[in-house]
Amino acid sequence: MVPVSSQEEPVTFYDMGNFYEIWQKTRDTGLPLVVRDGNLRFVEGGQPAKFNIEGSSWD
Repeated sequence: MVPVSSQEEPVTFYDMGNFYEIWQKTRDTGLPLVVRDGNLRFVEGGQPAKFNIEGSSWD
């Protein structure tokens, strides 16, 4: 694994109503984030996982 800048491989969040899909690049050109064997991975041809993102407040 090699870290790359977000300009090279941006991550995009798509609001699907009651959940989000997370993609590396875009839906048309990228890879969806999936949960595989308990790990998060961007996978070619994978079915995107449904993520709920909880907000927080900093008091």
